Amino acid sequence: MLLLTSMRFDSSLVTNKIQQQLDNIINNNMLIDQIKPEILITLDKGYEKYNTSINYIYNILAAKQVYSQLTIDEIKDIVTFAELDFSKWSGSDILFGDKILNNNN
Repeated sequence: MLLLTSMRFDSSLVTNKIQQQLDNIINNNMLIDQIKPEILITLDKGYEKYNTSINYIYNILAAKQVYSQLTIDEIKDIVTFAELDFSKWSGSDILFGDKILNNNN
């Protein structure tokens, strides 16, 4: 409960994210095209050792258009295999994928 009361609500951030999601759907952009390159590089480096899991992640990213379509388990898999530090994520990072997605999307 403490986390919810300490978070500020920024309606312009939500509006911008929703518009970005609509643009992606209209333009048929896939989620994999929106992922930060350094995350894809890290996934590629682990491919030989974790090829089944990383193929699964790539298939999910290629099949979905917006971050909000990902499940918590899928986000967890991306975080794990991209070797991201989840402990430094804010609520906004989890909700909107700010640590995973390119800033220009």
